[in-house]
Amino acid sequence: MREASLLLQQLYALQGRALLPTQLQSEFGRLRFGFQGELIVDEWVDSVDCLKAEDLYIQCKSEMVQLDKVIFIGNHVIVIDAKNFSGNYYVDGSLLVGPRSTIENPIRSRYRTEKILKSILPKVNVVVAIAFVNKKFNLNDPIESEYVYFHHERMKLIKDLTRIDRDMQLEERNYNQLLSYVVSGDRFQSLYDARYFDVNKGLMCDCRAFVPIEIKERQKYVQCFGCGKRHILRELVKRNIDEWMSIYSRPISFREAVDWCEPAKKSTVHRVLNENYNKTGSRRKHMYECKDFSKLKYIKTKIN
Repeated sequence: MREASLLLQQLYALQGRALLPTQLQSEFGRLRFGFQGELIVDEWVDSVDCLKAEDLYIQCKSEMVQLDKVIFIGNHVIVIDAKNFSGNYYVDGSLLVGPRSTIENPIRSRYRTEKILKSILPKVNVVVAIAFVNKKFNLNDPIESEYVYFHHERMKLIKDLTRIDRDMQLEERNYNQLLSYVVSGDRFQSLYDARYFDVNKGLMCDCRAFVPIEIKERQKYVQCFGCGKRHILRELVKRNIDEWMSIYSRPISFREAVDWCEPAKKSTVHRVLNENYNKTGSRRKHMYECKDFSKLKYIKTKIN
């Protein structure tokens, strides 16, 4: 399953907990919108029987490129670049001009991606497709280019993919060859230092409202007064501890977890930590970290 970037996870975890500057709120909105577009593309091609990968950062010599979705089918490597734009846009030279932003025209910039991939996979048919997934997106200028799909052309994309004959041996070879050029993407999205924010503690629901109720010993469920959702308490505690790690980007101590997850009882927090996290450090200075915390953490790759 596709995971949000570490930066998007951090900014999401700060929602409702800290008053963020307008610039960071705009960055959060941009990252979230982009991530939602990538999820839509995942859904579009989920039924296609082939080898897939996602969110790959590829480095070839001094060149770097990020690939939203990569499909390995036969001797084809097809990159799908998800664009979740909304509103009326028009082409102005190398730019795409919209109601609130002006960006580089992705239809032109895709040729750079093709060039990099063809240098890595010279004997492979490389295609970079653009998918405008938002139904509220409208481009006033006609597009005279192949492999450009709009929100209503999902079935056209699937048809174009499924007409390619499969060859699992070639697909695995191409995948492994491309994988050797994958690097971590975290260095291109530096996290913010949470010490500069006034971060509020407490159990928080998905709706970004706190759960300000007294929790009794051995209580199993809590209800959010903001949206009415009923939570399994231990799952809610774990999700909030995960958010703490997203914000501060380090392991958490038992004392910090208890303070963060107030009003949950110490026994509940202790059980959640022991069941879901790795314990490190000495007896008096135990810390808890995600089970994959020590691994290289770039946006995970999914292979079907």
